[in-house]
Amino acid sequence: MSSVGIERCASVCAAAAVSSIARVPVAVAQPAGERIGSSDLPGHTKISRAEFWSLLLGCGLFVLLANQPFLESLFVWRAVADLTFKIEPGPSPAMRFPQSGPYDQRFGYVELPSLIRRLTARNFEVVSQARQSPALLNFVDAGGYTVYHEKSQAGLVLKDDSGQPLEAAPYPSAAYQHFDQIPALLVDTLRFIEDRDLLDPKHPYRNPAIEWRRFAWAAAGRLGGVLDPGLKRGGASTLATQIEKYRHSPSGRTENMAEKMRQMATATARAYLDGPDTISAQQQIITAYLDSTPMSSRPGYGEVIGFGDGMLAWFGVDFAEVNRLLSLRGASGAEAGRRAQVYKEALSLLIAQRRPSYYLNAGRRDLEQLADSHLRVLAAAGVIDPALRDAALQRRLVFTPRPPAPTAGSFVERKAVDAVRGELMTALGLPEVYRLDRMDLSADVTFDAAAQSRVAAVLQRLKDPREVAALGLIGEQLLGDADPGKVAWSVVLYERGKDRNLVRIHADNLNQPFDINSGAKLILGSTAKLRTLATYLSIVDSLYRELSTSPDPALQQMAATSDDPLRRWAAGYLAGTAPEHRALQPMLDAAMQRSYSASPSEEFFTGGGIHIFHNFEHSEDRLRPTVEQAFEYSINLAFVRLLRDVIRHYEAEPGARDESLSSGDGTNTRQQDLRIRGLIEQKAFDRLLQDWKRQGYPFGRLVPSLASAIGSSGDRPDALATLMGIILNDGVKQSTTDIQSVRFAAGTPYETEMSYRPEAQERVMSAQVAATRRRALAGVVGTGTGTRARGVFVGSDGRPLAIGGKTGTGDNRFKSFGPGHQLIEARPVDRTATFVFFLGDRLYGTVTAYVSGPQADRYHFTSALAVSLLKALAPEFQPLLEAPASRPAAKPRLVVLNGN
Repeated sequence: MSSVGIERCASVCAAAAVSSIARVPVAVAQPAGERIGSSDLPGHTKISRAEFWSLLLGCGLFVLLANQPFLESLFVWRAVADLTFKIEPGPSPAMRFPQSGPYDQRFGYVELPSLIRRLTARNFEVVSQARQSPALLNFVDAGGYTVYHEKSQAGLVLKDDSGQPLEAAPYPSAAYQHFDQIPALLVDTLRFIEDRDLLDPKHPYRNPAIEWRRFAWAAAGRLGGVLDPGLKRGGASTLATQIEKYRHSPSGRTENMAEKMRQMATATARAYLDGPDTISAQQQIITAYLDSTPMSSRPGYGEVIGFGDGMLAWFGVDFAEVNRLLSLRGASGAEAGRRAQVYKEALSLLIAQRRPSYYLNAGRRDLEQLADSHLRVLAAAGVIDPALRDAALQRRLVFTPRPPAPTAGSFVERKAVDAVRGELMTALGLPEVYRLDRMDLSADVTFDAAAQSRVAAVLQRLKDPREVAALGLIGEQLLGDADPGKVAWSVVLYERGKDRNLVRIHADNLNQPFDINSGAKLILGSTAKLRTLATYLSIVDSLYRELSTSPDPALQQMAATSDDPLRRWAAGYLAGTAPEHRALQPMLDAAMQRSYSASPSEEFFTGGGIHIFHNFEHSEDRLRPTVEQAFEYSINLAFVRLLRDVIRHYEAEPGARDESLSSGDGTNTRQQDLRIRGLIEQKAFDRLLQDWKRQGYPFGRLVPSLASAIGSSGDRPDALATLMGIILNDGVKQSTTDIQSVRFAAGTPYETEMSYRPEAQERVMSAQVAATRRRALAGVVGTGTGTRARGVFVGSDGRPLAIGGKTGTGDNRFKSFGPGHQLIEARPVDRTATFVFFLGDRLYGTVTAYVSGPQADRYHFTSALAVSLLKALAPEFQPLLEAPASRPAAKPRLVVLNGN
């Protein structure tokens, strides 16, 4: 039999294998986590592998006797016509995921079942998924790899709320998208080295997966190797089967003949997906080979995949420049020399793929010799002209000493992207961002890319003193003559939706991974008064619900004898109100009009010792403001006393003192009394912590001190925003997300789209409490410490937009005191200015300025700085204010306090 006939025999055997695998169900064991659903479809007849291979041989001999290439191609094409998939809503009842293979691992296909489970546990659900045809399921079950048109590039893609790309970094970074993009010189060189029959127009129906001469040598080598191991050499790989090996074989290797047959059968099926004519498939094979061949790895670069990335990583030549030079005709002078250099380097990569880890590292001298010998043979065969051969022979391979550093934007530009990447890493359980960035994964995120870019640009300019001055950030309580470049700024904007809150802007100007918004525990000063007020009003709410139906005598008795100051007030208020006129909102209004002394002269026992506190302005020391006024003007001592009433309320709860008293040793010493008082206070602060955590407080402990009312327990801007979202949503807490949906493996038989489904909403406070707090926040901007933002923002109708917020200045120092409260040392740690705000009925967020370390001592800004930056950002926010709501939500209730 001639070599052509023998090759046809091998080809049709592979064709028969494809046909049989695709059309006959085969019973195989199912590894855990590899499939979803059952493969026992109605009417399936299970056969043994022995029967399967007998059928394969019979089919092969039949087609061989016909000896017609067209019949062979038609036979295979009809066999693979049903190897299809489609995308349908909901989860698929039956799917097969790959178990191994470098390509499938790199793009995340192997891990997809576990990734889907992880996201499901984090409130994502499958909304659409690929449906693999019965024939494709059978093909995979019988041992084939999944057959479809594979992509050469993937990588993480993030799209903003309008579908515009926020992040798109394909991996590999350089690849040919179409065959026509490949220089003809490179195609001819590759064909000469690997498979000279490829693209032969005389044989349009040829099976490119089979090259019998190689197969025969490989088989003879393996048989001879039984007697002489030195004869065990050579392989039967074609470009098509090499692609299957590099992409799908375990560890990218052919370990045995069974794996080789698997590669051949799959490559044959893939070659005939588009019809009996395989010329187009052969072009795709060349393209895929150049795009997916592994080129070893380099420290500082990682795994090198594909010709384009290989030229950059090993020789430092840009992909576009490679293609330009290899496509050049009639080059002369220096250009011809450069072309020869690049051609030799390109040739060396095509050769090195046989042993890339050796040839591209320790074996560079051997690679040089092989490249020179190939140049001579290529010229003798007419693939290259003598001039190119001679010029290339005169040049040595020049490896770049280190791979080029990846192009990356600043952390400032990528803050939102990095926040999403970090969240995805956590949700997917990935150990490193390297793996995430190489997955076949896209995500629709909630950011507004245009607004994000505008705000980030402003924050970057704030290191320039001229820009700071132009934006009105210089002056009293703002930036003075200290270096503005040392100030870190953070701006985060959220939108309240129907069932979730959406992150619209997440920007700062800190050029490092640290995220001011959520990355640390910061002293944010008087923003803690917002949490204190929230707890206070919630206690008033609960007291109203408990006592509003009580008879007057019981209320009067309680008002006279209770140890709880808030209960005494509530009982007295209700006793003085006719039962038919008792209502929650008037009682909350009255609670806001209660007054507290702002005097700093009192010593407070708290935190296990005696403490004194100060107001920000000495002019406040003689005041006795109402709770509403103390909140608007951020008067410290009034809120210290308010928190003391809250703590005493918790201390008076049934059982609050019993456990603490039982821990004593029976002695009546002052030290023991102080210890018991401290334990009682600690327990009360634990109760306070429970309420704060319901408001979104991020930490597991409060400093058991009244100083928590003015920020000593620390906080985070994003946690304050959570509380603002609750207030804006009428007291209902809902999930906040920056990821709307994710899509794995788009356009493949593994495609899975999952959408975020938020947790059930939780009522944290009554609608009346939330409305009362919104009005208090509006008062801060209307007449209090946030007046710089008054009237700045307008709605889509051109009218001033309702705005409210809470300011806070944090001056964090390690202080040492001597006898008589004498200050010995105050070492600066950091300084912050924060404004947590709402705009209209759907937008809210935070603005933070932050300086860390000893240099903080040179800055004297207050929260006015944060408010001023918000004012300066009004033009950047305006398009968002005018845009329609993404997920419309009901407007919050408006409540007007009595007497105002």
